[in-house]
Amino acid sequence: MGRQITGWKFEYLNEFNKVSTENVIRGSSRLEYVLNLELKGSAGIHICNCLVVYRLIDEQWIFETVDLISITYDNIIYTDKWTPVTPLYGCAYEFDNKFKLEWEVNRGYFGNKDHFNTGPDASNSVPIESSKYLIRSREGKTVTVRFTYKPIK
Repeated sequence: MGRQITGWKFEYLNEFNKVSTENVIRGSSRLEYVLNLELKGSAGIHICNCLVVYRLIDEQWIFETVDLISITYDNIIYTDKWTPVTPLYGCAYEFDNKFKLEWEVNRGYFGNKDHFNTGPDASNSVPIESSKYLIRSREGKTVTVRFTYKPIK
């Protein structure tokens, strides 16, 4: 508790819905766990994969680090209003491309805006890097889009 990774701060035990071990690597003085976590936050459920490392010091296993491998965020995207999405700093991301979405990005200081579409009928990538996007659904209904973030190494 009290540890932090990109996109999450571990504060309470009730944040952990499910925990499973994907892999364990044991060395003579180092122990690594790759964990799959289902985390419950104020914005819903997040699927998180992380690497937890312990070191053997004076015959005791001591926690060393926890590092993010990936984490998901589900965003509710409406048809009648823009949903702001701010990507996690220092992370690359992917998103569900099964929905038709319209994106708006501000460019520069003069209020220039670019619009583009993604989805099955359009590009499957975001052509403009930004620290914030406005997104709305072109599906004629509200949709939930999952973004998966991975740290840029």
